Amino acid sequence: FFTFFKEPSRIGRDYINSASDGSEYRYRIKRADLPVIFKKKANVWLIINFVDTIPTGIILFLLFAYMEDFHEILSADTIFVLLFILLATLIGTIVFGYIGDKLFRNGNKKARVKLALYGNILPIPFIFIAMIIPFKPPNLMPGIIIFILLFMIGMFLNGAVNGNWYATVVDLNLPEHRGTVLATSNFFDIIGRSIGPVIGAVIAVTFGYVFGMMISIFFWILIPFFWISVLKNIVPEMEKTSEIFKERLENA
Repeated sequence: FFTFFKEPSRIGRDYINSASDGSEYRYRIKRADLPVIFKKKANVWLIINFVDTIPTGIILFLLFAYMEDFHEILSADTIFVLLFILLATLIGTIVFGYIGDKLFRNGNKKARVKLALYGNILPIPFIFIAMIIPFKPPNLMPGIIIFILLFMIGMFLNGAVNGNWYATVVDLNLPEHRGTVLATSNFFDIIGRSIGPVIGAVIAVTFGYVFGMMISIFFWILIPFFWISVLKNIVPEMEKTSEIFKERLENA
């Protein structure tokens, strides 16, 4: 593989035309760069935004038990419900990723962060209503259809978060810093994905599976406050990074 394919340039597509012919981006991360990375407020808020993995962690962990306990739907049938939900999330990620990229290139530097912010606010009513719709065999219709549609709409809108989060990290950081930010964020995301099922399980055992699922809404309500903080700091910190990047390319 490495014999036939060249490693992508670290300069990136946005600046590849700014570099002189044949120039290579040679900067690498140093220990002294770590304070610089974490002095950026937007970076800190993007990293501790691992809270956004808690709601989905709860839902995915409890979904099968919730469907069987509250709706009397077997796990084999719940798989098809889950597939529709995951498909909606995937489509939302692609659609809103494209929209965010297009708006950003047209000069709206806050576009990606705003899309991620809305992607955490707008799903809340759809998911909440879906969770309280009653339906059981043999009277599944139209309850289960409404449940699936509301969940799909909510997760489609939530798809705006993932791609635009990664793009924001790229926009905010120099190439040699991005890996550190992503690795740190992934570490905290693992913590969030672990905490979610534990919290959901405790609530479900104590109060029932409906309340276990509902606790995800509580965490979802908290998430926008993290993105608001990113929104306040993203433009000046991004512009500073862009200035350093362009200066390096000019001196290459």
